[in-house]
Amino acid sequence: MSNQLTSNFDWSKIFVFDNRYQIESFTNSGYVTKNLVAGTVMARYQGGTAIVPFDSTNPNANVPLGVLTDDHEVEAGDTVKVNICTAGDVVANKLTFDNGTDDFNTNVGTAPVQTVKDYLQSNNTGIKLVASTELTSEDNQ
Repeated sequence: MSNQLTSNFDWSKIFVFDNRYQIESFTNSGYVTKNLVAGTVMARYQGGTAIVPFDSTNPNANVPLGVLTDDHEVEAGDTVKVNICTAGDVVANKLTFDNGTDDFNTNVGTAPVQTVKDYLQSNNTGIKLVASTELTSEDNQ
């Protein structure tokens, strides 16, 4: 009998082709450490210059701007510079929504009413949501 360890690693990428990025500021205005994960859909805080995670229930954060590129752990009250993707091919199933209730079919709070998916692909500077890329599945290690 032999012992064998098998581990699955996810080497797949979120940003796959012709991506454009910009540096933005994120301020953790909460009282606890905020963990932001790569792939989080971000929004510009209305009336300000900082970005926040997209949240359809927050009238100040309900218009998607781009997708966070890296993980960040932000202490309460801290401001950090973060990179967001604003254009290019992005793998749709790698995107996350911070509040856990929004998804691609959530309506964006602008007129005319559009879904998050429609808004990211048409009103933004050019994000194209794609299914995946070749050789990124767990069985292709």
